[in-house]
Amino acid sequence: MAGNQYEIIAWDLDGTLSHSLPDIAASLNMTLSEEGYPLLDEARIQSYLGDGVSALVERALSCSLSGNADFCLEKTMLKRVTDRYRDIYAANCTKRSRLYDGIPQILQQLSHKKQAIITNKPMLMTGRMLEHYQIVSFFGIVIAGDSLPQRKPHPEPVQLALRHFQKKAENMILIGDSTVDIATARNAGIAIAAVTWGYTDLETLAEAQPDFIIHKPEELLSIFN
Repeated sequence: MAGNQYEIIAWDLDGTLSHSLPDIAASLNMTLSEEGYPLLDEARIQSYLGDGVSALVERALSCSLSGNADFCLEKTMLKRVTDRYRDIYAANCTKRSRLYDGIPQILQQLSHKKQAIITNKPMLMTGRMLEHYQIVSFFGIVIAGDSLPQRKPHPEPVQLALRHFQKKAENMILIGDSTVDIATARNAGIAIAAVTWGYTDLETLAEAQPDFIIHKPEELLSIFN
């Protein structure tokens, strides 16, 4: 498809627009420390990203307690720790996070397109980060992990964006850094550009067969020429 047919650009947030890992990891380890549990290194926490807060905390807590991210946890404890992490992260989500180099310029250069955020991050933190980065005005709709009953990789967030802009699936491309984003696009029948500066290695992204693999933000412009 010619790039000029992509009238809607949907962006993932963490690992695509924003290098958010430092604040996520610090907040998660602060939560574990309060509970008296062993801390985790950033690389391990990075491997747990992509499926939302609940999955992140469950994997991290399981690993901290047992060394196994699939360790079965008691539901009441998991909810308590997850709620505490949400509070800590909400207060710290803009401390060390930053936009990747070149992202503000790309958002401006693509501002003639309709743009959206589709993230599994909760709306509270998403909104705070977009305001902090002063980029919220670029997006016609922001769809967070708690905006709908379903989140990525379910197609519902994409379908909401399409309804909002009154466009068809062939008119939309999702830009993200994870296999969750690739699966989301496939499930929704839209195009996907996978970026390599985020939290998933190139080999894993390539195996998932996105429509485009992008190594630098400025390369995104070639899709729309």
